Amino acid sequence: MNTAQYIPQDCVAPIIFRSESPDPYRFFSGTGFFVKFPPYDQVFFVTGKHCVLDQRNEQIGFLEIKLNDLPSCNKAIPFKELLTTQISENESDFEDVVVYVLDKINEEDFVKLTKRALPLPHQETTEFILQTLIEKSGKVRTIGFPSISKEMDYDKNQATIQPRGIVGTVTAITPDNRWITVESLNWKDGGLEGFSGSPILEFVPGTSGEIKAIPIGVLLTGGGGSVFRFLSINVVTNLIASYIVRSTETTANPSFNTDWRDKAAPAG
Repeated sequence: MNTAQYIPQDCVAPIIFRSESPDPYRFFSGTGFFVKFPPYDQVFFVTGKHCVLDQRNEQIGFLEIKLNDLPSCNKAIPFKELLTTQISENESDFEDVVVYVLDKINEEDFVKLTKRALPLPHQETTEFILQTLIEKSGKVRTIGFPSISKEMDYDKNQATIQPRGIVGTVTAITPDNRWITVESLNWKDGGLEGFSGSPILEFVPGTSGEIKAIPIGVLLTGGGGSVFRFLSINVVTNLIASYIVRSTETTANPSFNTDWRDKAAPAG
């Protein structure tokens, strides 16, 4: 089955930073993707921790995630908070994944981002899909922005990008169902640099017979161009759910009210 037509290319975005040096310049760093957590009225941006934070857990520059991928777009999406999670309560290390929380944005732009965002599946659904993929050596897809498909024109201050996809076979899963190995990739263009933070996708039939792409993981490590590992999306789901609980317990935080958007701001 040719699944290329079902790939939600709009969900991903290249990560671009502007340096904090006296002579600022822009540079690429991996891939990220938008998700939403129904029924809450919010959008989040997911990527790899190593794509955006240094060893001191400080952001490596000024983040510039564009509203769209057109070269002429100079409008960056505002974020108000960055979420991380520890591997376990007994360890001080953090998972190699982060979630950015969207800040106030005008109504028109919010609608555009909502359409780009992938709904997070129920955790039981993710676990069932992962176990089925292992048992049947199933295939998964990802889409992202490898280094070979990104170019920065410093004279025009514009980025030229092209999303690329990979298909591979699931071969192993850790006992805790968190890390999954994918091999036999159809990728023939060298290393996987730039794919870090890309969504791992599975296709399922919808109630009306349509095919839906749902995120089941985040690509975080690759070996050459023949294998990669991804982290279960349930880690992201847990992180966002915890944030929602904290936010809704604080009545002064309007993040999840239906009127939280900045409707007075002009559309851009």
